Amino acid sequence: MYHSFEEKLIWQTRKAIYKHPFLKIPILTYFLIMKSLYRLVFLVASNGKKLSAVLLLMVFYVFSCSFCTPVLNLAGEAILDSSQVHAMANPNPAVSDEIILTKEEAEAEAVDIEGQASAGSNQTYSIEEILENEQELTGETKVDDLSNFKKGDWNLILINKQHPIPEDYEFELGTIIGSFQCDKRVIPDLLEMLKQAQADGISLEICSPYRNMTHQTELFNKKMNRYMKNGYSYMEAYKLSSQAVTVPGASEHQVGLAIDIYTSSHKLLNAAFGETEAGIWLAQHCSEYGFILRYPLGKEEVTGIEYEPWHFRYVGKAAAKIIMEQGITLEEFVEEYDL
Repeated sequence: MYHSFEEKLIWQTRKAIYKHPFLKIPILTYFLIMKSLYRLVFLVASNGKKLSAVLLLMVFYVFSCSFCTPVLNLAGEAILDSSQVHAMANPNPAVSDEIILTKEEAEAEAVDIEGQASAGSNQTYSIEEILENEQELTGETKVDDLSNFKKGDWNLILINKQHPIPEDYEFELGTIIGSFQCDKRVIPDLLEMLKQAQADGISLEICSPYRNMTHQTELFNKKMNRYMKNGYSYMEAYKLSSQAVTVPGASEHQVGLAIDIYTSSHKLLNAAFGETEAGIWLAQHCSEYGFILRYPLGKEEVTGIEYEPWHFRYVGKAAAKIIMEQGITLEEFVEEYDL
């Protein structure tokens, strides 16, 4: 008489081997599988309460832990889920484990202007083209200078890997020209800056204002894929990509507050742009129109993004004056003013 399932299984296995000795290996394999399953079921049944408690703790952790926020926000973007977790655990990829690029790879890091253009368009627009279109923009509402800083100010929202775009964030897009758009409240000051640049003999062109989630994801994945094709691991490719292209869901371009600007004499979005006449003019005068150089040189440890002399973010004239005069970042400004 066999009192347990395990004893019965052993007896049936012996009997089967005796009758079919040439099937000994498959029979023993079946025996081991069944025995393992039995032990697993027995373990779960005898420790149900403990396992349930562990499972509940894991579920609570996933939905409450801030490290998981970007993963939940980007559900559906398979290539980004694991990289988002890494971004939260390693907030400053620009200063993490150094990855050395070859000369060819470093040269290739100059951002593709056409690739950065708005989805569905490979165009860039010059000052002349934009200002010719100015009559159509006269209806845009000019915002008052925001000199009293407070939490919740739309122009001071901090967006980065640790502070993804809030799900309830709302804004209205305005058209700059063609398919190029940005937050409509930015347009009046943007036009004033372009007018003054033109008056000073500075040639500027816009190549990438507002981007939607799809376009931002395409840019990030394109950069990732290029590195992986060159032999980098997934995590190495992520580290390098996140220094040049902001992780989707955490880009200022997606809320229409950031604009990439370059010049016709230097059609590369790279560090050398900062040394051009246009790059120098923008760095010196952008704050007069409410813009800041968002990712300055020497602040990579704070922003988590490499130096981008072409990337300008609208924060309003009062905040821009403080940030640019003190040589700080938006992260440091928000912390200093407890925003």
